Amino acid sequence: RLGGKLRQRCCFLEGAEDWDCLAELVDTLQGAVVDDREILTKCNPKFVDLKKLPEILDEYADSTRRSADHLKARDVRAMLDGHYSAERCVELKKYDEFPVDGAAMPRKGAYLRGTTKGGMHVFNIAAVTCAIGQQLLVEEGRLAAGH
Repeated sequence: RLGGKLRQRCCFLEGAEDWDCLAELVDTLQGAVVDDREILTKCNPKFVDLKKLPEILDEYADSTRRSADHLKARDVRAMLDGHYSAERCVELKKYDEFPVDGAAMPRKGAYLRGTTKGGMHVFNIAAVTCAIGQQLLVEEGRLAAGH
């Protein structure tokens, strides 16, 4: 089992410019979701489609690397719960209860997480990306935990 900080496992950032770029990327992506920007809701709705976490990780995993090196759902879930808890997403008005599974048209607006009628927690690649980025920034000491 791989241990240690996320940065030690999968981070290739070096220097202040790389870290500044990551911080800007996370802020911009989170802002795009929170503000329901058209670039996500109309032009790239697949980035805000709510899905089960294993489905997201399977879709975006680097198939050229050993699967043992991939982040596990439990690790990513801990990051999502830490940075985008259900309570925080409700406060941001970015929590969707009972999203329509398999809908041809995306629901109006973008969400960071939700719960299906069956009680399954669902997320999207935008939330996963932001949570991983924020975790790296916390570990680097550039962001307070829980923000």
